[in-house]
Amino acid sequence: MKQAVRIIGAFVVLFIVSVQPAHAVVFSDLVDFGGPGLGPGTAGSIEVADNVAPPAWIHDVTDDLDGQSLASVQIVSSSLAVSYRATSGDESWALAGDGVAIGTLAPTSTTILTTTFPLSPQALLALQTDGRLDIIPTESTSSTDSFRLYEATLSGQYEPLADPAIPEPSTLLLLAPGLLGIAAYRRDRRGGCA
Repeated sequence: MKQAVRIIGAFVVLFIVSVQPAHAVVFSDLVDFGGPGLGPGTAGSIEVADNVAPPAWIHDVTDDLDGQSLASVQIVSSSLAVSYRATSGDESWALAGDGVAIGTLAPTSTTILTTTFPLSPQALLALQTDGRLDIIPTESTSSTDSFRLYEATLSGQYEPLADPAIPEPSTLLLLAPGLLGIAAYRRDRRGGCA
């Protein structure tokens, strides 16, 4: 009976260690099209129209990883929020990040709108590669109406990758009772105890 309790105790401890939740950390990168400090509701914006080159922009999250290198983290989720408004009529613009489709802006109101696009696994992979996402808007309608971009925010969560060569001290402390239980079980088996 003692052996069974010790074995069960060891497995419980190993299970607890294996299901420890990851510690996700939030990141955010803002591109303000009107200049520093200007956001939705202000006059700071840029015009997007057929006869003007579309304003491609870059989100770089490498500065938002609390000093960790991109190789030592895993980006687990991210989304792109874009604030914009129509100036006249309606126009649709497809957004792509590093060649991966992100979503479509459909500015139909002169009120500032914010649309959030969750990144697909392919876009997350592109972001994980170098910490950057190059956003390119492309007109998807034949209209010639313009609209205004105010700001874009790429935000999400990342998890630090565990270094397999150096276990966390807390992990070793959790393993200790289980390892002691296994050692006691083996000692009892060799000694012939039931």
